[in-house]
Amino acid sequence: MNTKIDNSLALLEWETFDWPQEFSHISLSKGIYNLPSNTKVSVYRNSEYKLTGNATGTVKNKDDIEYNGGRTTPEAGEFMETETISGKKPGYETFTLKDVLLGANSLTFSGSSPNPDINFKAEILTWEFECENINFNPQDTSTLLEFYLCGQNQFFWPRSTDRKKTTKTAKVRVGIDEESIEADRISYMGGGGARDFLFIDTTEYAIIVQQVDSQYLPEWGNGIQFEYRAKLRPIPEKEERKAISEIVSFVLGTHLLKIGDAEFDQVDNLLKRTAYSPWGDNVISKCKSASKPPISLHHYQEWAKIEKLLNHLVPIYLVKRVDYNLKDVLWKYWIAGELPIGTNLPILSSALETLAESYINTNGLVKSYTKKEKKNYRTLVDADLKSMSEKLEPYDFKKRVLDKMNNPFNVGVGEKIKLFFESLNFNFHKDSIENRALQARNAMTHGPLESGTQEIREYITLSHAYKSLFNRTLLCVLDYKGDYRDYSAIGHPDRDMSENLVGK
Repeated sequence: MNTKIDNSLALLEWETFDWPQEFSHISLSKGIYNLPSNTKVSVYRNSEYKLTGNATGTVKNKDDIEYNGGRTTPEAGEFMETETISGKKPGYETFTLKDVLLGANSLTFSGSSPNPDINFKAEILTWEFECENINFNPQDTSTLLEFYLCGQNQFFWPRSTDRKKTTKTAKVRVGIDEESIEADRISYMGGGGARDFLFIDTTEYAIIVQQVDSQYLPEWGNGIQFEYRAKLRPIPEKEERKAISEIVSFVLGTHLLKIGDAEFDQVDNLLKRTAYSPWGDNVISKCKSASKPPISLHHYQEWAKIEKLLNHLVPIYLVKRVDYNLKDVLWKYWIAGELPIGTNLPILSSALETLAESYINTNGLVKSYTKKEKKNYRTLVDADLKSMSEKLEPYDFKKRVLDKMNNPFNVGVGEKIKLFFESLNFNFHKDSIENRALQARNAMTHGPLESGTQEIREYITLSHAYKSLFNRTLLCVLDYKGDYRDYSAIGHPDRDMSENLVGK
């Protein structure tokens, strides 16, 4: 991905690195490799937007480019330690590569024996590339942009952006920014009036979420930008911004894959920019896939629905995220989305079980007994246990019954899920599609994988049902009241939050 964008507005729209980025004058933080400072490092994105690159230079000993993290070779089962490589272009920028490993390398020899120079070229494996402008103070950040690849979104963006140029490039958010630019200094840059963003305005944060124009994206990609401005609200810390992207990702129905961010001062001088490798495999496939939001967002009669919804959900999600372990819950949810139909059920189930466990603990739905209370109980039932032990002697389930009677304080996963749904006022009859989906998880985990046409169709239906059940459950936990989308039924109809899925 080495396309150069010749557009002064690009800096405010998307990642603007002109790949490859090259630097030298390097230093290594840990000394895992013994590379000389004049090593030349080149970094770029590959066809799937992953960061990659190479290091080239000259050493006297080939072992200088071999891993040296305490041992020449890690022991079996041990992870290799990663390195941080820093470098610079004198007078302008400093560069930092994080979580670096050197991969395959090639060697050529030059000079006379017995100590010839060794020219090397080694593959770089990395996750994060940071570039900082040394002419400005990074503490002066006034605007922070985050960039995400994502799937196809199908809804109406409620707000529009005018793109204008005066003595500098500017983005004027209609309805948010005050128009203070003199008319005779304005030239329109195209895209004026295009509906492409929504505004989340909470008591703590102001968040602009924008659709990225296709001209800045890879041909297979779709993009979302988050914009934070200090003049509107304090810019959130990194973990809070991550939390905001989690709930927006869930509502949009597509996994947002972060690929970069950029920081500007109050007059839009670029202070720092960072590039990331998008998480996971099959990035292109994910970006080509249609989104599946938990709530219908594409009705033109309700073109501002997405903004109203996020203004309601974002503050609640931020409050409940830690207590309800929502970060891990949604992480499992997206991992399940990576798996084939049927095999995704155990991971979806794990996400639901994590949510149920956290909800029950936070709301005290299961009483915790003290050691004294447990001792008093066992004293109370001791004689009964002895009697039951004699009576159950002929039965092979004797031990299971006695264990439960002796220690009834532990609540099983199935009991917790039932208690969780009851607290949300979800009631499913025995043959409901929700119960069939919950049971399909057990069959997929513990039983043989049936591959007949009928079984495959059943797993497809139940996987969609489980996803819809999860969506409804999380929305309920976040105090949402309205319609949710039923992906298990033909046409994906909307159902009221009080209404169960309807299956065959």
